[in-house]
Amino acid sequence: MSAKLTHTFKVTGKDKAKERVIGALTKLQEMPQHKWIPIEEMSEGNRATLTVRQAEWLAARVESAVENARIEFSVVAVEAEAA
Repeated sequence: MSAKLTHTFKVTGKDKAKERVIGALTKLQEMPQHKWIPIEEMSEGNRATLTVRQAEWLAARVESAVENARIEFSVVAVEAEAA
């Protein structure tokens, strides 16, 4: 399994796009297989702890499910620990 990384995200679109995206993701999270979606973290700020694959899946899902809205995730750079 891939490591979860901290991502920032940006929602673009029309007519309160971020609210519509968070609403759609909240409905998805209600399904047992999608409990991993970090809705609280995303609602409180501009961060989400996800694997790269999960971030890509969410972006594709939002693009197909939420009209006139997109979400883009970017990994937050972390400094390597000193050896």
